[in-house]
Amino acid sequence: MLIASQRTLLRRSVLSALAIVSTAAVAISGCSSSDAPTSSPESSGAADPSATSTSASTTEAAPTDAQWEVTATLKEVRAIVGSKQAAVVVGPNASTSQGQVGLRGFTPDGTSKGSTNISDKDESPCGFFAFDSADGPRVGYRTRSHVEAAGIVPEKWQTNIVVRDALTLDEKWSTKVAEHENIDHTGCDDATVETTTYNGQWVVVSVVTHRSIVLDSATGKIAQQLDGYPEVRGNYVGVSSGPEMTIVEPGTGKKVAELSVLKNNSRLRSLQGILMSNEIRGGDGERGIVYDDEMLYLVSWRDGSVVKKIPLPGELDGSIVVDNESNRVYVPVKTDGKFVLLALDAANGYSELWRQTGPRDACVVYPKSVIVRAESGNFASLSPEDGSQQTHTDIDNTVSCGLIVGDYTFMRVGMTHGYQVIRFAP
Repeated sequence: MLIASQRTLLRRSVLSALAIVSTAAVAISGCSSSDAPTSSPESSGAADPSATSTSASTTEAAPTDAQWEVTATLKEVRAIVGSKQAAVVVGPNASTSQGQVGLRGFTPDGTSKGSTNISDKDESPCGFFAFDSADGPRVGYRTRSHVEAAGIVPEKWQTNIVVRDALTLDEKWSTKVAEHENIDHTGCDDATVETTTYNGQWVVVSVVTHRSIVLDSATGKIAQQLDGYPEVRGNYVGVSSGPEMTIVEPGTGKKVAELSVLKNNSRLRSLQGILMSNEIRGGDGERGIVYDDEMLYLVSWRDGSVVKKIPLPGELDGSIVVDNESNRVYVPVKTDGKFVLLALDAANGYSELWRQTGPRDACVVYPKSVIVRAESGNFASLSPEDGSQQTHTDIDNTVSCGLIVGDYTFMRVGMTHGYQVIRFAP
């Protein structure tokens, strides 16, 4: 889970497992990413001082069996990625063939839909990511292929991006994005990027030659090849080189904004540095929220401007949820030694609606509930109206919200390679 103190300026790694956002409720940071075992080979306060806040109660309604029900148990999970519509497990192959890795597609409730095997020895699949396209859920990953030497022409290695249907695992397209004479330049590491824009229309990847490749997510056709390292900004792509970042429209390559850490001042945590880092939280594709220790910034990606600064009553400590449907932002902070969740009204100047003591992380928002992870490690459902506790689960010692897929979360069981699928929505 991302914690505010873990941020690093111009960080060159992204969550390869998950770059998916929902148009209704956007789960942010650790609550929307894979929490696969680290031993696996794959990785796929008032906001407004003048606002009047309401201290929430903790009156609890009778729990509903369906809400916290375990609907499936998955075994042998090397990595897991997901979108709102599907989850894909990377694990052992589904046959007795050696040198292969298996992919399994699941509906949000953990129902198995399809599987396939891909070559592990030659293709070395890595950098798995999932997204929802206009044509359904998709899973993508990076592979390599070998081109034999031909006379005086040396052997080469190609880097390919493959996209499949996330449920059936049928291949949709495969595109060569780079070619190298060195095999070491074709795999994945902490610096490689495989992700999509907010709307799922464009796949954005990095290649070792410090270039950004933008592909049409429906066809795999290369739309842009840009100099610099890619970092998605809503529906736009930021391409950075040193302290400079150019934000472009992915389809046309047209420059829409420029950012530079040197234009403000030399402070490590300058505002431009924050905008250039990977600390994007929510938004609607055109605008997003970034942060430093005690401030949120609403930013327009089209021109790089700060639309609004939102002070917090304590240090940001946990994962944020931006709910576009209700136009609210749920922010966990630590103040006076206590963990507190703030509900901010984006439609009214990000004024504070209520605050509740106890939540450590905001996980996801549904129409009638806000799912949080408590300091105790339990999950709880809060009322969006006043923050009062509706129901809770006795599951404890959790370290994150899990991988949220629609109305469910895929939660790793202890330090094993197994996962439970738990219904979050009431």
